[in-house]
Amino acid sequence: MSSKTTALPEMLTPVDSDIIAVVDNLGVTPASQKLTFVNSWTNYYKGKADALYQPLDADLTAIAALTTSAAGRSALAIADPNADRLLGWDDSAGAVAPFALADLATEATPAAGDYVIIYGAEGDVRKADWSTLPGSAGGISNVVEDLTPQLGGQLDINGKSILWPSTVAISNFLDEDTMSSNSATAGATQQSIKAYVDAEVGTAIAQDLFGVNADRTTGAETLADTDLHSIVSMNSGSAQTLTVPADNPGTYDYPIGGLTIIRQEGGGQTTIAAGATVTIHSFGSSLASPGQHAWALLIKIAANEYICGWTAGTVNTANSPASGEFARFTGAFTIEGRTASEARTDLGLAIGTDVAAYDVDALFADVGDTLTAGFLTDSYDAGTISSGTYTPAPGTGQENIQHYTNNGAHTLAPPASPCSVVIQITNGASAGAVTTSGFTKVTGDAFTTTNGDDFICSIIKTASFSHLHVEAMQ
Repeated sequence: MSSKTTALPEMLTPVDSDIIAVVDNLGVTPASQKLTFVNSWTNYYKGKADALYQPLDADLTAIAALTTSAAGRSALAIADPNADRLLGWDDSAGAVAPFALADLATEATPAAGDYVIIYGAEGDVRKADWSTLPGSAGGISNVVEDLTPQLGGQLDINGKSILWPSTVAISNFLDEDTMSSNSATAGATQQSIKAYVDAEVGTAIAQDLFGVNADRTTGAETLADTDLHSIVSMNSGSAQTLTVPADNPGTYDYPIGGLTIIRQEGGGQTTIAAGATVTIHSFGSSLASPGQHAWALLIKIAANEYICGWTAGTVNTANSPASGEFARFTGAFTIEGRTASEARTDLGLAIGTDVAAYDVDALFADVGDTLTAGFLTDSYDAGTISSGTYTPAPGTGQENIQHYTNNGAHTLAPPASPCSVVIQITNGASAGAVTTSGFTKVTGDAFTTTNGDDFICSIIKTASFSHLHVEAMQ
């Protein structure tokens, strides 16, 4: 190829596919001269006067002498990298074979050995082997290095799936408030999830919490998983027990916060019982129903631990006390008024029957008083004394006037506390000798053993002394 423009043949009539080349001025060192492709003849000079087409008389830098920017490629500066242009190179016959980008065929399946033409940022043209590009085996190999990937339009996954970090593959996103598709591979929108949860929770509260289970009719019943958030009706004319079992996954396993309403429907009293290892806390430790139609709330608060309480019911106040009256319950939930007299009778304190009426002249043990009238007393019968020691004890149910029959040898002793006692001793058919013990002083007649003889014994006991005086009555 000639290195001087004067050696190039003139083309008097350019054709549309020809291009215009501009060479740096002659003052530039040949080694740094550049050959600039300005534009095609069609776009730049077509229609202009032939006089403008003049041969150039300047040295051209041989292609081999152009500045090399990297191994295997030469820098060919292009005045306007964004403008349309033609590319050309020598064919096997040495002729320039120009072509436009639009004329290139599309390669549907690139293979190793194919090249990709790259337009550099400064207008240079480079090539790259397809097999060396990332993802040349098919698509982009990964986007790990791109921390902010963006799409220029809608992402069409072409019937494929997006794989999450599990075995689930999301192939579509659905907006179904009822989740009717029940798909294992479709995602759900935020709105549909909220609508579904709101509806299901509302249904659960309306249905499950107030569900009524079948009546329990036997004497011994056991709570079951199916009783969770339900009303359990105990319906029997006889007493019933409902046992709360221990946690047993798969058989009985209430969740923390799970609750059950227990109702005594029948006339038989219902009692809630704790199974083995189970604790039920209740006010007053009462787990028995107060009566028919009472209900209890049982709530699980921890593993094998519950709180429970029966309702107190509604008090029937139809017979409520009037002003100044007392009140009493005539049943579990029925109250009525009672007068003072009726209340005393209810308490076993009826005046004149259970207690004496108030008397201003009544004597009190701890109040000094003056007797203005005499009084009578009974004689305490000590029975028959035939052995041992007899010690009178007024104030322990014995009167101060006493009597007994002497039917065997025995001993008479003074009372333990200060008092005065008079005892009549009558000898029986087997009368024995009466001896004394513990008295400070004994005076009077001697005792006999003659059947039918009587003696009056006067005893005075003070804080420090005791005196017995015996008087024979025959």
